[in-house]
Amino acid sequence: METEIKLRFLEPNGKEQILSNKWIKSLAMPDSMTVKELKNIYYDTAGHILEKQKAVFRIRSDGDDLYIATVKIGKSVSEGLHQRLEWNVEQDNDRVDLKYFRKMAESDGDPDEVLIELLDKIDGKELFEVCATEFERTTIHLGYEDTLIELACDSGYYKAGKFEEPFSELEIELIEGDTRALLDLGEEIAKIVPVVPENKSKYGRCIELAKRQ
Repeated sequence: METEIKLRFLEPNGKEQILSNKWIKSLAMPDSMTVKELKNIYYDTAGHILEKQKAVFRIRSDGDDLYIATVKIGKSVSEGLHQRLEWNVEQDNDRVDLKYFRKMAESDGDPDEVLIELLDKIDGKELFEVCATEFERTTIHLGYEDTLIELACDSGYYKAGKFEEPFSELEIELIEGDTRALLDLGEEIAKIVPVVPENKSKYGRCIELAKRQ
C-alpha cells in the first residue's frame, strides 16, 4: 500500500526553500538526489468506470524509454495523508495493455483479488486518455526517526484538452518504517516553508480540469 503525505506549496520558491534547507540536507542519504522530467497520462472508459470505483490507471514515462503502468485504488485520505492500494508494471512502450498488466502486475503486498475485481469491470472496454500531468520531480531519500522516507518536490502542469494549470507540491512517501515518522516530518516541514495539506491527488486535480471542457 502506498502511504504518503501531499503538501501544496504556498510560495513560488517553496521547492527551493526545502531543497536548500540545512536540516533537510542533514537527513538526506548520500547521493540520493535525482531530478527527472515525468509525464503521466491517465486513462478511463467512456463511462468513467475507474473514476466511479475511485481507481486510476496511469502510464508514466521518464524520458529514458521506461514506461510504468500503474493502477491505484483509493483507500483513505485525511489531512494530506493518502493511503492507496497500488500495482505496477514496467513496460517498454506507452500502450495500454490490460491483459499484460493483469499478468505482470506487482504490488507491495496489496490483495490481488481487489485488482482482479477492478480489471474484470473494465474487461473488453477501451480506455481513453482523460488528462495528463507533466512535471519536474526532484527526489531525496531521508533517514528520519529510524524511518526511510522519499521526499519528492514536483513542479509542472495539469493538462486536459485545451486547458492547463500549474502546480507545485511536495510528496513525502513512506519507504520503510513508521507512518508516525511521516506525520512528524510533515509537521516539521510546515515550520520551514508555508504549505497546506493537499487531499486531492494529481489525478483528482487533473480530472477537475478535464471537467471544465
